[in-house]
Amino acid sequence: MDIKITTSNYNSSPKCSSMASKEEYNKISTIGENEPAIIYDQETSFSSNNLYSIQSIRANANTTLTNQEVQSGLSTLGLYKGPIDGNLTSSASKQAIKNFQQVYCDTHNAGTMTDKMKTKLLGLLRFRRTLINDSKFNQTAKELSLDSTEKSNLATIWTFLRKRMGLSASQAAGVCGNLSFESHFSTDNLQDDISRIDHDPNYKYNSSDGKGYGLMQWSEKIEKKKLLQTANNMNLNVSDLNAQLAHFQEEMTSGIYRNKWPKLKQKTSTKDVCDYFESAMEGAGEAHLDKREKDANILYKYLKDH
Repeated sequence: MDIKITTSNYNSSPKCSSMASKEEYNKISTIGENEPAIIYDQETSFSSNNLYSIQSIRANANTTLTNQEVQSGLSTLGLYKGPIDGNLTSSASKQAIKNFQQVYCDTHNAGTMTDKMKTKLLGLLRFRRTLINDSKFNQTAKELSLDSTEKSNLATIWTFLRKRMGLSASQAAGVCGNLSFESHFSTDNLQDDISRIDHDPNYKYNSSDGKGYGLMQWSEKIEKKKLLQTANNMNLNVSDLNAQLAHFQEEMTSGIYRNKWPKLKQKTSTKDVCDYFESAMEGAGEAHLDKREKDANILYKYLKDH
């Protein structure tokens, strides 16, 4: 059941009243669909099943997240889909933690959430929250004509590029300008034949069909095979955002682009990064470079402070 955030239904929601003050309650909501509640400053709708204590998210960065907040935070990043019950030893929680470690951490601890990793998670949540709270983020999504899924994906991708891959805002914009053109930030985007279609949920994944798929429109057999292998290792579908982010990271840091990624990070302007990513990573032969640059400039214009 969806609940509209208003003052009148505060007292009628026992889940909320036990966790936050009335003022805090009126700041809770989500962006997009099926995301757990975090602090958000706009009136919107949220699912009552996703409510959790916001005290640690609101507190300073050294505050340790509770187990329920860990689960909710992992859910916000699309990593956890189980119950918010605080049980971090369940199979669903352990898998989510392992996947979090693969996407966002340098060291893996077999599904164990250390205090250091909780601090890392909190930092990611705070960064993403600040991003989506900015009205300029909504303007970005509007100008790029993103649907709710693509908008949510962009928030996570931007967070990933900035906080995990170590890119500056201008560099992240250059990369995202390409992703915007290639897939519109849709992870189930199949290469278009005639008209543009962002989502292709019925596509039967085939590593050998030569069709571009996902965020980067991976089309080469070896690329699609490695994406499938990564997804299987994470117990995820190939269309899952985190499987594709993990694959992206592997390609850039230890895979086929490992010698090109450091060169990209040496470039500072959005245009230079956009053009280099197109030529060195996408290999599109400068196809629609003007469109890629246009989207990159929109992204930098509005998101340069994040």
